Amino acid sequence: MSKTKLFLEENLYVDGLKYFGHKNRQLSKEIADIWHDDNQNLNGRWNEIEKYDDHKGKILDMACGVGTFLFYGLHKGYDVYGMEPENWKLQYMHNKIDECNYPKEWKKRIIEGVGEKLPFENETFDYIGTYQTLEHVQNLEACINELVRVLKVGGKMK
Repeated sequence: MSKTKLFLEENLYVDGLKYFGHKNRQLSKEIADIWHDDNQNLNGRWNEIEKYDDHKGKILDMACGVGTFLFYGLHKGYDVYGMEPENWKLQYMHNKIDECNYPKEWKKRIIEGVGEKLPFENETFDYIGTYQTLEHVQNLEACINELVRVLKVGGKMK
């Protein structure tokens, strides 16, 4: 088994124990199996983006987690970036790029940060995804203001 997948399983277990009190290693393994698979269009999020041609612009996955959405899009050649505040998730994505021999340039598409202070110029993105994100930010108003600031006029946010 790959080292990055084992790293993912262990961190999912630790987070599950810390945040939810569960001690189910099998559940952590099952989630890791899904999240580690870059060929999955997890939750079908890309279907809608492709249906409305939103994949043709510059895309931000806000709080990209372990990069499942990000890597799927990069494999398809889309101009997608991921922003993530959690250190172990950033480490996982960088290690996965190395282990899987993905293009090293992909590491530049993984940005450390929080939604309340985005390190991007005004009107940078055509599409911003915030899947399971906003409920975790410290200051919702500041985060939304930042997302609107970096969204191009006529862009979409979901």
